[in-house]
Parts: sequence; C-alpha cells; structure tokens
Amino acid sequence: MDTFWQTCPYTAAALVCGVKASAADMIAQKSVLTPTQEEPTVVVEVEEEFDLDVKRNVAFLLYGSLYQGMVHEFVFNHLYPVWFGTGIDLQIVLTKVSFNLFIQTTLVTLPVAYILKALVNQVATDSDSQQESTSTQPAQSQPQLQVKTQEPKVLQSAFDKYWHDIQHQNLLGKCFAIWGPVQCLTFTVIPEHYRVTFIAMVSFFWLIILSQISSNDEDVHAQQVTTTVQKTD
Repeated sequence: MDTFWQTCPYTAAALVCGVKASAADMIAQKSVLTPTQEEPTVVVEVEEEFDLDVKRNVAFLLYGSLYQGMVHEFVFNHLYPVWFGTGIDLQIVLTKVSFNLFIQTTLVTLPVAYILKALVNQVATDSDSQQESTSTQPAQSQPQLQVKTQEPKVLQSAFDKYWHDIQHQNLLGKCFAIWGPVQCLTFTVIPEHYRVTFIAMVSFFWLIILSQISSNDEDVHAQQVTTTVQKTD
C-alpha cells in the first residue's frame, strides 16, 4: 500500500477523498436535520426511510475526488514546497498553516463547500417543484429557464449563508481551532504521500461539524434572505 501511495499519489488521493465524500454524503442523506415546531432554532435528528439520491452522491464523489483529492495533492505537495520551502522548521510550518487557514480555507475551500451545498439543495427543490407542476399541469419548457435564472440567486444565497455562519455560528473560529493543530501535524510528522489521506480522515469528522453549523438557524436565515430578495426585486 505504501508503494501505491508513493507511485500513484493523485490516484490514491482521488480514491480516498472520493470515497470519504461519498460516505459523508450518505450519512448526511440518511440523517435529516429538522427544526422542531416549538423552537424553530432547535434542530433535532430525524431518521427517515433511506432512499439514496444517486445524482447528489455522485456530485459529492466527484467533488471529493477532484478538488479535495487531486487539487489538494497538487497544492500541498507541489505548490507549497515551491512557495514556502520543504523544511519542517517553525517558520516554514507556521507560514504554510497560516496560508492554508486564512487564504485557502477562508477564500476557497469553505466557499466551494457552501456553493456545492446550495446547488445540491436547489436541484432538489427544483426537482420537487417540477414533480408537483407536472402532476397538476402539462409539461412546459419553463422549468429549464427558471433553473437558469435562479443560478445567480443560488450563488448569492451560498455566500450569504457563509457570511451568516461566520458572524453568528463562529464558523472560522471552530474551523481554525480544529485545522490549525491538524495542519501543524500535516506539515511536520505526516509523510508527504500520506498528507491528503490524513487530511481526508480528519475532514470526514469535520464535515459532520460543518453540516451541523450550516444547518443551525437555516430556516431563520432563509427567511431573511427571502425578505432581502423581495425588497430588491
């Protein structure tokens, strides 16, 4: 196995991160987080009959394989050594960790995750709406146009939710508290060819935390976004 990780780093990263993302999405699909009627901001976990959304799961699998796997393999093991050096002294390690947290994670990794979630949720909503419309009226060509016109709103909703969680859910504080120490280990004691695999293992549990963070106050935030959109229309 060690030989495979060293000779085929991109393949190994894609396999590990793809399987991790797919498994995490299966858990997310099986456990539905639903706000209670008495306290809208209180979220309870409801077990429903499991019916896997294959398209959604494939989307997460590709996201895990391509971005979290292959892109991170290139960034961590090829770009970082060129930009910051290959040593494990304190200055180099802190520079890598700081860049990863404040630039890469804050400006790329987390926004991409929120955009993906918003797109997946929008596709599910459009699918439900289309099924309802087809059951009450003949099929028309309008749904495709509606999906296209909603794309900018999906992106805006994703960034609004991201900023909301930063302000009200301490998203970055929790992220840095976990990934700061983890990335210090990544760039010091973890062998280079196992870095992405190690990050994927921690990321599996981080995705559970991130799912809880992004689900808190979701209905309240959605109402705020809807009100804002209505005022600007």
